[in-house]
Amino acid sequence: MQINLFQDKNVVSSFNYPRREFIKIIQNLKRPAYIKSKEFHFVKCEMIIADGKITMRLSGSEVYLFCDTIGMCKSTFYLRDFYEAMKADRNEIITIAISIKTINVNAVTLTSETVLLSESSKVKELEAPLDFLNKDTRIIEQYTFNNGQLYISLYDNRTFHGLEILSDVMKAQAIFRKYNIYPNEIEELILKHIRVYK
Repeated sequence: MQINLFQDKNVVSSFNYPRREFIKIIQNLKRPAYIKSKEFHFVKCEMIIADGKITMRLSGSEVYLFCDTIGMCKSTFYLRDFYEAMKADRNEIITIAISIKTINVNAVTLTSETVLLSESSKVKELEAPLDFLNKDTRIIEQYTFNNGQLYISLYDNRTFHGLEILSDVMKAQAIFRKYNIYPNEIEELILKHIRVYK
């Protein structure tokens, strides 16, 4: 039986998503983060909901879901509890409803820490993945592109915001760090394929 949580006045953000697909997405989120089984219970996940896009983050990993959403917020919760609630449910569609202190997975209520987002704070939250740089923000000062600038591909009409490029560079650096590939090298590669949009 599908639980309707959208009418709850405490709900600040919500969306529906197919359960089986959601489980696969969480499994993909866990894989690059190298979470040991004994540590899984203590891992917190960050979920940002904004304008039809759900971003889920762990340190070193990030996945996206696209669907109709209500409200904008950032919620942090224990990934294992969320994952187990998802697996235990038998509905084809999962309803996620978030309030300030809880996140509901259909009928299951879990604790969470939630912050409401405005249009301006949404961009700030999406600009850098969760703890990708291990809190070393000095690396951001090394970039030559403008974080507030719009760029366009040299090959088609796709555009990219500077903050999006920053996020991608940091994600790539988290992956390629073990090969001693540095952010400026990744940035230089990207900048060969884009130009400032005028």
